[in-house]
Amino acid sequence: MSFYRNRLSEFQKVLETDRIDFHHVRRLCFNGIPDDSGYRPLCWKLLLNFLTSQVSVGRVPKKQRETYDNFVRETVVNLGLNENHDLESGAMLEDHPLNPNPESKWVTFFKDNEVLLQIDKDVRRLCPDISFFQQATEFPCKLVVENPHVETLRKRVEQTVLNSANVTRNRLGITNITLSRKRAIEEYQPLPPGEEAHWEVVERILFIYAKLNPGQSYVQGMNEIIGPIYYSFACDPNVEWRRKFLSHQIVFNNINKINFTNRPKLMVRGSAILLSLIFLLSDVIRIWDSLLADSSRFSFLIHVCCAMMILLRDLLLAGDFPTNLKLLQNFPEMDIHKVLQKAVELQR
Repeated sequence: MSFYRNRLSEFQKVLETDRIDFHHVRRLCFNGIPDDSGYRPLCWKLLLNFLTSQVSVGRVPKKQRETYDNFVRETVVNLGLNENHDLESGAMLEDHPLNPNPESKWVTFFKDNEVLLQIDKDVRRLCPDISFFQQATEFPCKLVVENPHVETLRKRVEQTVLNSANVTRNRLGITNITLSRKRAIEEYQPLPPGEEAHWEVVERILFIYAKLNPGQSYVQGMNEIIGPIYYSFACDPNVEWRRKFLSHQIVFNNINKINFTNRPKLMVRGSAILLSLIFLLSDVIRIWDSLLADSSRFSFLIHVCCAMMILLRDLLLAGDFPTNLKLLQNFPEMDIHKVLQKAVELQR
């Protein structure tokens, strides 16, 4: 317990100053960030260059938040305006869903929906071991939830009820029609109007990123990257920081630094999404403390992957390739510090 208090004291001395020693912060974070006092959200913002060591931590990057709000207006609000609102206002809609013109807004709409459908499917099953992403956020996007004429991203790809009829004829020649209603089971139940679940916020962030980066668009697995970052910032014990620092701009600035391709085949699933599908969220966050603090940015990830294989060496030598791949993707429960300690040994 005294060691933990000393760790808290070290972080307090470094972070609660007008000018932060960034290199000292890196060294402290590499060995793990205490869960208390909200140090992790602050440290991750520093490590992700969302805040700089030359800026007082009390200052809020207002310009970046305004930029994100503008992105929401351009890519979600303006494109999600209800057609009925246009008709009520007397607007003449010359465009229509069957318009073959490549410049038609409907062509763009349908292409966007293909991407949005994949994002929606992925974020609904984000971090299934916890219920956090199903819960309502304290600070829903007012630009979306308070405008009745804006169609939310969830509603754009909402699964609809299918009505079907089964027609049969009995021996007397009487026709019987049986009506049935079928609907796919939703993983997350929708919240009341005016509220927004955390997974919906993540969905909007990823959709905007895909719109702003059409060359890369959305790659499956990005939801697993943003999940731990969003969770850490949304759980900041400081209410004001929770309100002002959602992970919007951080994702835009850093998600494209992670290569989702050209990885070794054996570790393509684990390393490409930073082990977030292999370990529980609490263990993933501890691993990311070290990965984000790594001065060469993610080279430590290779040592972590190697450490995992060394710790399972006997089982891997006894199994074939499919068995070993399944074993690594379903890593046995183990103290994560044991894996990190072995990775540090390999790094030296």
